[in-house]
Amino acid sequence: VRAINTVGAGDVFNGVLLAALTRSTDFPAALRQANAAAASVVSSSRGVLGLRVPRRSPDWRKSMPRRKN
Repeated sequence: VRAINTVGAGDVFNGVLLAALTRSTDFPAALRQANAAAASVVSSSRGVLGLRVPRRSPDWRKSMPRRKN
């Protein structure tokens, strides 16, 4: 990957890694996802603003743990 703009690459790496691990993704796969996202950021002239974020499904809230009162 040719680094053009590194702004936000570390934040994206950490965020994607944490998101993958909270979805019970195994650690090597989570690292690959985080690395791919960070590579996408540094290869864009827009840095983190060039990152493509997948849309969430309409039912994403159903997968969230319920808060106990």
